[in-house]
Amino acid sequence: MSASNNNFIINSKSFKKSTDSVQAFHKRIIPFGKQPRQYNEVYMDGYDGKLAVINPAMPGIFLYDREYQNEKILQIKFPGLG
Repeated sequence: MSASNNNFIINSKSFKKSTDSVQAFHKRIIPFGKQPRQYNEVYMDGYDGKLAVINPAMPGIFLYDREYQNEKILQIKFPGLG
């Protein structure tokens, strides 16, 4: 998954459906072409029909459902993290 849409970081395309539709989701933190780009870096992992997206430069985990709708944002807090 990678985004060609300048407003979003991730694109999704179904291999099960015969349509060519692509769904863009997970908005960019920093606009396309601007600095610092590391805020738009993401790591993803799937579990139990959900998708977790982490921006390593931010203390948060974004959880998406099967339709890639943002279900929850978890904020990570621990001593020493501003």
